[in-house]
Amino acid sequence: MSIPPPLRKLQYVLAVARELHFRRAAERLNVSQPYISRQIKEFEADIGFNIFRRDPVCLTASGQELVVRISEMLSRLDADFRIAVDAAKAVNQRQAKEFTIGHCACTSPQLRRQIRVVQKVRFPKLRMRFRILSVLDMFEALESGQIQVGITFAPLGRDDLRQIPLRSERLCAILPRRNPLSAESSLSLADLSKRALVTADFRRTHPALHQWLNGQCLATGFRPAFVEEVTSTQEATDLVQEGVGIALLPEGVCRNDPQDVCVIPIRDLKPLELVLVYRSNCSPIAERIAIGIAESIRSDELARTS
Repeated sequence: MSIPPPLRKLQYVLAVARELHFRRAAERLNVSQPYISRQIKEFEADIGFNIFRRDPVCLTASGQELVVRISEMLSRLDADFRIAVDAAKAVNQRQAKEFTIGHCACTSPQLRRQIRVVQKVRFPKLRMRFRILSVLDMFEALESGQIQVGITFAPLGRDDLRQIPLRSERLCAILPRRNPLSAESSLSLADLSKRALVTADFRRTHPALHQWLNGQCLATGFRPAFVEEVTSTQEATDLVQEGVGIALLPEGVCRNDPQDVCVIPIRDLKPLELVLVYRSNCSPIAERIAIGIAESIRSDELARTS
């Protein structure tokens, strides 16, 4: 026989060997006597010798040796299975206690504080960590299991991840207070058409969002002059103060800026959608925590805006 027999056939052999009676063995295994008799006959034909003599039922010499070996083999299999289950349980318990959230550099500190509050209230035994990642690195970390969820801005350019909207954030311009545009309560995208622009490093870290912003500018009638791409809000603010250009960032990271700059929303751009993302095949525990975090954040936002 070139391939191992189905496990159930070995179990049938052991049952008959213990009972030395086909009917009692069938009752023990909750199958019919004709069925177990047929299965053992097929197995004997496969291996080329008789395991049992019939009338009365007893083991042949070859059958005795085979039953001893099968019994040892199944005992090892049972032990290995228990080890595998215990190892999997250990991983599951570790995952249940540790939860890593990847987020883009444009995620506001206030949102991280909100999530910490949710963790303390709803998941007090959970050890939560945050990692700053580019969106491309976030996708890889989700797939490898290094992080359980990610937080970033749509569009993602991926259809294989589940997304839960958290809130909307307007794209804002950060400019010096001495700039004539600082007197405006809001700006149009066209107001920035001839300005040097500083943005987050979306071209490399979030290609789908970079493509969207570039497309919005082109639709307005100009090709954006992105002179610098930064990896932090502080770096963007420093460049604005140095007169390098006007920074474009989500409003969530534009709070508590220095007094010599101002933050003005772009009125004719659809607000950016901040989303929580996770794998569709993640563990039920990870999904429950992700949904719990999203529900709490959305509830807080609803209470804040109502």
